[in-house]
Amino acid sequence: MDNKDYFRKRTLQIRRPNLQYDFLESSYLLFFANRNSCGLLSANILSQKQFVFKLTPRYNSDMENWQQLIIWVYALVNFVVFAKGYYECKYRKNSYGLTSHLNLLGVIAWGDAVVFGPFWILTSLASYFLNDWYLFLLTISVFWVVRSVGETIYWFNQQFSSKVYPWNKPENLPWHSVFHNDSVWFVHQIIWQCVTVVSIIFTIYFTTLWLESRF
Repeated sequence: MDNKDYFRKRTLQIRRPNLQYDFLESSYLLFFANRNSCGLLSANILSQKQFVFKLTPRYNSDMENWQQLIIWVYALVNFVVFAKGYYECKYRKNSYGLTSHLNLLGVIAWGDAVVFGPFWILTSLASYFLNDWYLFLLTISVFWVVRSVGETIYWFNQQFSSKVYPWNKPENLPWHSVFHNDSVWFVHQIIWQCVTVVSIIFTIYFTTLWLESRF
C-alpha cells in the first residue's frame, strides 16, 4: 500500500451543543476534544508519524438585546458628553470646569470629556461589532484601574505641592465638613485607592469570564 492510499483522508464533522469540530481522520489520526470547549480543530498530516493540530476558538454566543442596548446607549451618551466637552473647551475656555455629574464616566473636568468621549464610543462600537459583552465590561474595569491610579497619584502629589488650584482648596472639596483642613487631600487619595482595589478585582473577574467565553 502506497502512502497516498495509506493516508487516505476523509472529513468528518461532529455537531453537538457548544461543540463543533472539523477534523481529518486517517488510520493513525488521534482525535481528542474538550467537551466544555468550543472551537475548530483541524489536523494537517505531514508524514506517517507527525500530526499538527491547530485549535481556533469559535464564539457562538450572541449578546442579548438588552446588552446591545446598553452598549449603544453608552456610546450615545458619550457622544453627547464629547460634544458638550468640545463646546466648553473650545468656545467657553472651560477645560477645568468640574463635572461631578459625569464622574461615573471618568469625566472629572470638561477637558476629560474631549478625550474620553471618543474613547468610549470606539470601545463600545468594537464590543458591539465583535459581539462581545464581556470585552465591554473588561474594558470598563481596566479603564477604572488606570484612572483611579492616576487620581491616587494626583492627590498624593497635591499634599506636597505649593500650587493649589481654586477647586482643590480644602474648603471647596467634599468631606471638608468632616475633616476641616487639608487632611481632606489624603482622604481623596485613599478613596481613589479603594476604587483601584475594587477595579482590580472586577478586572480579574471579567478577564476570567472573557477567557472562558472565548476559549
